[in-house]
Amino acid sequence: MRLLLAIVTLALPLVGRAYQADLVPVGRAGASDLTGQVSIGGADGAVHVSIDGVTDVRGNSVDGNAAVRLRVRVNGLRRRVVLQMPLDAGSGVADDSLGLRAGDQVIVSDVRVRAPDRRTIAEAGVVTADATAAPGPAPTPPASLAECQASLQSCTDDLDQCNQDLDACESGG
Repeated sequence: MRLLLAIVTLALPLVGRAYQADLVPVGRAGASDLTGQVSIGGADGAVHVSIDGVTDVRGNSVDGNAAVRLRVRVNGLRRRVVLQMPLDAGSGVADDSLGLRAGDQVIVSDVRVRAPDRRTIAEAGVVTADATAAPGPAPTPPASLAECQASLQSCTDDLDQCNQDLDACESGG
């Protein structure tokens, strides 16, 4: 049932909002110390993955390059994204971007982390940030050119007055 819940919640659209899920260990005994998180957000689809507690089959911390594999659909088209994540003493961080444009719709279908020896060690669990939450406030519309020119003239006038006052002060008058 847990796997079914994870699959259903991973299929939420990411439409200019955030996706965030905890990484959960896969498979072997001794992986219970593994923790991590994957998030996708921002206008360009910035991807951030962090992991800690990666160990080999003997329980030793792992060094090397892990691979984070994401399967997504962007505007209905399948994409596979692979991020290289350097591990140092079992911990690592990877950042990248999906290169999204305004209006792109993203569905995250799978996230997996593979250790340097290619075994899958973690996958995305239950989504922790609601991808369907209400969006934040709309951005402020840009000012018109006339408003900008009026603001510039006001600043220039204030600067001129300030310079006159400073000159008068310095000349003792």
